[in-house]
Amino acid sequence: MTLARAFAQISRGDGGEAAWGLIYSSLQPRLLAYVSALLVTFRISDTDLASDLVHDAMLAVLPGWSKSKIRIDNIEGLERYLKRTCRNALLDRYRHQKSAERLLDFIDLTFTRAFDSEAEIHRSIFVDEIIRQMPAECARILLRYVQDDVTPAELADEEGASPATFYTRWYRCLQKAKIFLESRNIGSSDGTDKRAIGG
Repeated sequence: MTLARAFAQISRGDGGEAAWGLIYSSLQPRLLAYVSALLVTFRISDTDLASDLVHDAMLAVLPGWSKSKIRIDNIEGLERYLKRTCRNALLDRYRHQKSAERLLDFIDLTFTRAFDSEAEIHRSIFVDEIIRQMPAECARILLRYVQDDVTPAELADEEGASPATFYTRWYRCLQKAKIFLESRNIGSSDGTDKRAIGG
């Protein structure tokens, strides 16, 4: 049985043990690698966390998703949904730990959350004055972040990049934006959240 056929059977509600087993055995190693990469990238050493978290996420999502209102069109969409479930579990676990601040920002900090009530003012500044000065690659990902209000982790998923690879690129782009901000004296005393600009 192919993965696509297993997914189709489960989507119709007639997936048997073989279909479920194939879905689980195909996605579990990828999710485990993803969560482990997040933990390693942000230097969080919780040895058993990745496997426990992935197992819990799969048990929470897989048995009921075909009967729920969650719209998942293909196996890739299911994997994205499970990754988001794992990120949410990481948020719940580390929300109040200072040592996990960079991880939490990566998986949860959108432009709107960074600037709160002044997001619209800062959004126009970023788009009109900062992003247009950035190299093309930085401009592309920063524009998605600012205009579409997605998290860096969601951007990494869209790019098909590992957390470590994307975070390196992301941080480099934020540093360029920060240098530009400082040279223009933007954000020095206007309440700009320095997390949003690599501070």
